[in-house]
Amino acid sequence: MVQPVHTSQQFQDELAPGTQLLSGQYTIIRFLNSGGFGITYLAKDSLERTVVIKECFPEAICRRSETAVRPRSQSHVSSYEALVRSFEKEARNQSKLAHPNIAGVHQVFRDNETAYMAIDFIEGQDLLDTIEERDNIPPDEVEKMLRQTLEAVGFIHSNGMLHRDISPDNILINKKGEPVVIDFGAARESEAKSDRAMSMLRVVKEGYSPQEFYLQGGEQDQSSDLYALAATFYHVIKGNAPDDSQARLAGLAQNGADTYKPLEGAIEGYRPSFLRSLDRALSIPPADRFQSVQEWLDALNEKMPVETKVVPTDVKEVSDTVEVNKKSERSGGSKPVALVALVVAAVIGGVGFFVMQGGTPDSTEADVANITTPAVAPLAEESAVAVETPDQETATVADAAVEIEPAAEEVAVSETAVTPAASATNWIGWSGQAVDLPFATVTTAQPQGSFSMVTLVRSDLDQNATDWLKSGTIIYSVNGHLVVDDASIIRAIQSKSDVSSTGEKLVEMRVKTATDGPVVEQNLTVRTGKVTELTNGVQFMTVSIGDDKWITKVSRSPSAISSLRVGDVVVSEAASKIPFEGQNAIKKTFEALGENGEETAQLTIARNGELKAVELPLAP
Repeated sequence: MVQPVHTSQQFQDELAPGTQLLSGQYTIIRFLNSGGFGITYLAKDSLERTVVIKECFPEAICRRSETAVRPRSQSHVSSYEALVRSFEKEARNQSKLAHPNIAGVHQVFRDNETAYMAIDFIEGQDLLDTIEERDNIPPDEVEKMLRQTLEAVGFIHSNGMLHRDISPDNILINKKGEPVVIDFGAARESEAKSDRAMSMLRVVKEGYSPQEFYLQGGEQDQSSDLYALAATFYHVIKGNAPDDSQARLAGLAQNGADTYKPLEGAIEGYRPSFLRSLDRALSIPPADRFQSVQEWLDALNEKMPVETKVVPTDVKEVSDTVEVNKKSERSGGSKPVALVALVVAAVIGGVGFFVMQGGTPDSTEADVANITTPAVAPLAEESAVAVETPDQETATVADAAVEIEPAAEEVAVSETAVTPAASATNWIGWSGQAVDLPFATVTTAQPQGSFSMVTLVRSDLDQNATDWLKSGTIIYSVNGHLVVDDASIIRAIQSKSDVSSTGEKLVEMRVKTATDGPVVEQNLTVRTGKVTELTNGVQFMTVSIGDDKWITKVSRSPSAISSLRVGDVVVSEAASKIPFEGQNAIKKTFEALGENGEETAQLTIARNGELKAVELPLAP
């Protein structure tokens, strides 16, 4: 039971100094910092030892009443309880990490209707303050700190966990000058990807987070932590963080070049192999990075060559991207080389959501009883079904342009004429328009009722909206319809059918950007595309890349389909003989396969910079 010292004082977020936790075992000394999902305090335990206390406080869905923490509304109860349980689980997992370069967790406990963990107090300052105080840290000292941090991160990975929030402010430098990794508030067991509560605990830090952190449900692995670690030491060396991963992707989409400036050759005093290793770890495609700490250490020890693929690359138009020299292959000549430049602004990651018209609504209704904003109409029950599902992968980011040569073991796509079967089969499950939402929201209680509050914004946001659409913006209505969550926002966007030739929609919104600010009208341009789902569950997404050019990616692939992965770009299909051009190419292709009685599609796809010939079984 908590014994507050100042019972008459109300604290919106942090606990007051002197507040006791766990029946007096811990006493809060002062507030340290806070994030979207937790508040950190300096405290004393019952033996007068200094500790750090972290409180589970997901501010978007909870509030403080006196000292107790409670969900903001009834609709948040299940999510809040799940997050508290996940916090406790992660604290217990972290308590097993006994390593000299990792802050230890002593205890996890419940109080104030939430959860807490007691953590080692590390005397020293974080790496960010160290950088600011010391203009030039000697290269050999920087390399030593990186090696020690790598060992700590490797220990985390060896225990089946990811840190997921590595940055200069989460690495402390102790009195011995050694790095200590702290703040595992976003840590998770790598196998727990299906935990929906933990999927809410996404921490994104501009400059340090890899592109996959911006996509809800995006695949994350050890290379994700290594990207963030490389970005952290890039900051140590250069004095600033590298360009944000989403800005780099946007640069690729807009002008065909990665804006990242490699360290190798630009910084003096460091071993070239050391700088080259950082460049490689900062590659945008996860496959181009180091896949483990040991790989990185081997590169630092020069036990393996380090090849980096982050040098800015020019990109050709997609219409010229794939040229397979079949004549040369048939005549026994050299194997064809293709240039695959697959940069798609509409699918560059972030918090985008694609929703198709048709299905069953899954959002809650807005509480509009006391609405005081200008009158708007409730959203009609137009239905929507999300393209992504919890047990299936979702589309991630575009591939960088690289020269590729098909692997020798890949089977060439057959050019044999197709003999129609006796009866036709319809392989198309459904097809419809989709909306790419460049932000994510949660339902939040406002004086007028429940509405949508922006939590994350993608870096490729419409430039005209960057000043007003940001974390904390309250969205009251879209196209004249009240909105309470992402699904209702997308249905409101779909309520207007005007789509430009480039697949864009102009959206009218009523928003409030500050707590005491006015409700104002704003316009936002969003992108749309075409979604086609087959009866076997495979889903394709076709989006515009301008100039009447389109690109089709795999946006869902059931586990039973081993030949395709989410993110594969479909280049052609051999059996149908349909030219792969236009927004409806994928639909026409599978309709033709059904009419011909084909039960297998012969696809040429681009994956991680390589062309592959794969067979797709069409029967469910």
